[in-house]
Amino acid sequence: MINTRSGDRLTFDEVKQDLLKDHIRVQESNKELISKSSSVYKSRLQQAILANRYDDAEELEKNLKYTLSDIVSKEFIEEHMPIIKVSTKILLNVMDNNEHIVVVSDYDVDGVTSGAILYYMLHDLFKYDNVEYIINRRDYGNGINKTITSKLINYDKEKKIGLLITSDAGSHDEESYKLLKQETDMKIIVTDHHLFSEDEFPHHADALVNPQRSDNDFKYITGTHVAYYTILHAYLTRHPVLTKEAEDLIYYKLLYVGMSTISDCMDLKRYINRKVVKYMLTELNRKDAKHDPFWEYIIKNISDGYLITETTLSYNVISMLNSPGRVSDPRISFELLTADNITIAEQFHNDIKTINDNRKAKQNKALTTKNKTEYTDGVIKVMLIDDINGVQGIVANNVMYEDGYKAVIVFSKITIGDKTVYIGSGRSQDDNINLKAVLDKVNEKSDSIISYGGHEKAVGIKIKDDLKKFYLDLKSEIDKCDVRQIEFYDVEDYIFSVKKIITSMADIDSLAPYGIGFPQPKFAGDFHITSYRIYDRKGFYLSMKVTVGTNETAIMSAFYPVKGNEVEEVSNNLKYYKDIRMVFTLDVNTYKAFNRIQINVDKLIFKKDEQ
Repeated sequence: MINTRSGDRLTFDEVKQDLLKDHIRVQESNKELISKSSSVYKSRLQQAILANRYDDAEELEKNLKYTLSDIVSKEFIEEHMPIIKVSTKILLNVMDNNEHIVVVSDYDVDGVTSGAILYYMLHDLFKYDNVEYIINRRDYGNGINKTITSKLINYDKEKKIGLLITSDAGSHDEESYKLLKQETDMKIIVTDHHLFSEDEFPHHADALVNPQRSDNDFKYITGTHVAYYTILHAYLTRHPVLTKEAEDLIYYKLLYVGMSTISDCMDLKRYINRKVVKYMLTELNRKDAKHDPFWEYIIKNISDGYLITETTLSYNVISMLNSPGRVSDPRISFELLTADNITIAEQFHNDIKTINDNRKAKQNKALTTKNKTEYTDGVIKVMLIDDINGVQGIVANNVMYEDGYKAVIVFSKITIGDKTVYIGSGRSQDDNINLKAVLDKVNEKSDSIISYGGHEKAVGIKIKDDLKKFYLDLKSEIDKCDVRQIEFYDVEDYIFSVKKIITSMADIDSLAPYGIGFPQPKFAGDFHITSYRIYDRKGFYLSMKVTVGTNETAIMSAFYPVKGNEVEEVSNNLKYYKDIRMVFTLDVNTYKAFNRIQINVDKLIFKKDEQ
C-alpha cells in the first residue's frame, strides 16, 4: 500500500498507526458480525459497514433475513402488534354497518402523512368513503385536545360518529376519551407511536395501536407506519387472497411510510425501516414507475439530474410539507398529498412554497437575531428567541448541527390568558441522549415543565417562564448521560487509490439508505489541493489533485463546511499547506448522476512538517 502523503510503501498496520497520530481510527469490526454479513455480502467493505453499525447479531440477522413481503404480511403484523386484531374487528364492524368514521391527524409531516395513508387505504383499498378528515392545528395544542374534543362532540350531534381514528397522536389523551364516551357512542381507535407511561394509558379508547406498548415487539416505527398497518391488517383479514391491483397498491403506499420514516428521524438500523425506505427510494428512481399526482409532481420538480435520496427528500420535500403545520394550516399539506391530479398538486405546492418561503425568512431571522437568551455548557444549549413560534424545531436542528451541540432546545414566548409560557422544540444527535427519557426525569424532580411529548431524538415542550431553572434541571439530568466526546474520528477504511474510491462507492451504494442509526461510511485519505474557493462563507469547495505512487492522477472536488469564525483560519492554512489529510464521506449520488468524484469533508488536518 502506498501512503499518498509521503509516497512510501507501507503495510496497512503502519498506515493505521500513522492515522492514530491524527486521532483517526480505522474501526475494528466484530468478527461474529463480519461472519454474519459475509453470508450475503462478499466485499470486505460491505461486511465492515454492516458490522460497524450493529451492536449484536440479532438485529443484523433480521436485516439479512426479512424481505419486504415479510413485513407486509398479516402474520408478521399480528406477531409484532397483537393489539391489531382488536382494532381490525372494530374497523370491519363499523364499515359493515356503513357508520361514519372521523380521522384526526397531527399537524406535522408524520401526522399529515398518516392522515393521507388512512385516506388512500380506506378510499382506494376498501372503497369506503363515509369518512371525515380533521387535521389538528398547532394553535389547538397536541393530540385530542379540548378544542378537538369539543368539535367531535358537536359534530356527533349533527352526524353520528361511529368510529374515531387518531393518527400520530392520542396516546396521552385519556381524559378526552373519557368525556367522548360520556357524551357519544363512538368507538375509538388510537394509532400513534409516541412514548407514554402506564399512568397515561388511554383506558377509554377501544384500542391503542402503538408500538410503545409493552406487548409489542418493536418500538421504532412512525405514526404513518402504524396507521398503514392498522388498515392493511383489516384488509388482509377481509381479503386473504389479494388481487394484483390491491397488492400493487399495498406496496406503493409504502412510499408514504418511507417518507415519514425519514421525516420523523426513525432509526435506519432497524430492519423494518431499512426495507421500507430502500423500497421507496428504488421506486422513486425507477424510470418506468407510475406515480400518484403528489409523487409525480415531486419527482418532476426535485430530481434535477440527480437520484432522489433520503437527503433530497429531507431538504426539498419534508421541510416544505412541514411548514403549513408549523406556521399556517396543515390541511394544505394533506390536500397536496391526496391531490387527484398533477394540476391540483401544483396549485397546492405553490401555496406551500409561499408559506415555506415565509417560514425560511422567520427561521433565518431567528438564527441571526441578537435578541435572545441562551444557556449552554458546550454539550447542550437552551435558547429563548422572540417571535419564532412554529419554527423552533427547525432552528434547534440548525443550531445543533452547525455549532456541534449534542442537544438543543429552542423556545418562543407566548401569552395564554394572563400567563406567559415558553413553547419549544428540542433535537438530539447523540445516541446516549434520549430527550424524551431525559424530560421524564426532569418532570419527576422539578415543576418547571408544563407539558411535553415526543421521542428519543425530537421533543415538543411547554415550560414556565424561567428558562435558567429549566436549563439547570435539564443539565443535571443530561450530565448523567454517557455523552460521547470525539476523541477519535472512526473511519471504515483508508483510501489509497482512485480505483478504491470507485469500488468503495459501489459498495456504499449497495447498502443504502443511510441516516439516523445507520450513518454514511467515513474514510481517511491524503490529498493534494490544487485550488479552492469559499462558498457563501459557510464552507470551502476544494479542487484536489490526487497522486498515488508515481503515475496515478485524478481530479476531484470536496466540500468542507466550517463555522463562520473559522473561515479566515482555514483559508490561511489552505494558502500555505497543499498536502492535506481528510476524514470524509463519498458522494455516491454525484458520481452516479454525473460521473464526477466528490467528497464531503468532516475534518481537515494540516501538517507543517510536510511542506
